[in-house]
Parts: sequence; C-alpha cells; structure tokens
Amino acid sequence: MLFRVDSKNTFRGQHVEEAGTYNVEIIKSELKNSSNGNPMINLDYQVLDGTYQGAKIEYADTMTWIDSDPEKLEKSIKRFNDLLVKIGIPDGTQVNTIQDYAKGLMGQKLNVTVEWQQSDYGNNAGNYYLRVKYHNKLDPEGSKPNGQKRPGSSPNEAVSPQNSKTGNYSSWGQNGTQGQPEPNQQAPQGAGFDFNNPPF
Repeated sequence: MLFRVDSKNTFRGQHVEEAGTYNVEIIKSELKNSSNGNPMINLDYQVLDGTYQGAKIEYADTMTWIDSDPEKLEKSIKRFNDLLVKIGIPDGTQVNTIQDYAKGLMGQKLNVTVEWQQSDYGNNAGNYYLRVKYHNKLDPEGSKPNGQKRPGSSPNEAVSPQNSKTGNYSSWGQNGTQGQPEPNQQAPQGAGFDFNNPPF
C-alpha cells in the first residue's frame, strides 16, 4: 500500500484564508534590523483552534523599536509593552534587552485580529495579504474567521478601503515595513524563554 486517502491531510488549511480574529501561538520571533538600522521583530503565528487550526499566519506582523527621540521611544515602549500585556505577562516584569524580548515571545499565546491589506512593495505590489491589526488576549470562545477572503478570490469578495491600505496599525513599526521581510539581514531566531521564569 502506498498511502490511504485522508481529507485532513491536504494542502487546504495550511494558511489562513479569511480575515478575522484567531487564537494563536507565536512560532517565529526573528530579530533583524530595519532598512533604517532599527531593531525589528518579525512574528509568525500558528492558529490554535477552529476551522484553521494548525494553519500559519506568516509575514503578517512586524514590530520596530525606534528610540531616536523621546516621543518615538515612548511609542515603542507602549507598542512592545502592549503585546506582553495581551500575552498575560504580569506587571513589574523587567525586559532588559531587545534580544530577551524576541526570545521570550517564542511559544507564547494570544489572539490576533487580521485584515487583508494591499502590498506596496516590489513584485508584490497590488497583491493582498493578511496583516495583523491588533493584538488581543486569548478568546475563550475560540478563533472567529469573518468570511472575508482575499480580494479577487471570487467575484463577490471585496475589502473596504480602510482595510486595504496602510493604516495606524497597533503592531506596526514607524518605518512602514509591516509584514515585509528585509533582504539580506541576518539575526538569531528566538529560542523561547518562559516568561513565568524570565531571564531578564
């Protein structure tokens, strides 16, 4: 026998195909430098439950640390802190380095809101991709796809203008590189620390 037919073992469901809110685990927390030289963390997720359980949300969330002036530093602290609060890290936990932050995110669980957004970059310009708009606490009711598939995937699918262009996304860095991998950048992958017993 070569194999048995299994409807659960197909390519469908490998990636999330609808916008919505999803309970996820962080499966990649990659620290790089942006084109401006600022530390930047690229996050990939895997869905924990529901229709798309096991599917990945990749290249959809980038966080950039900018401390070139007090206002940008304050926004960076708020943005990076917000993610830890949504994960459930207790008040008073100290984060000493951006490397510790990136490593500590591995394996952490939260809920993310994703929407379709049109890319403005390179060969991908004009194509739509899922982007993380908000970080949320885990939803006890589970993941909730909203039925909105990639624009152009069928004649009846559409996206409202506010969801198709760059906006004030809570998880975005200030350099506008949301979800776009930086070319030729080398950085260590997060190894996964336990925030209940943090190394920092």
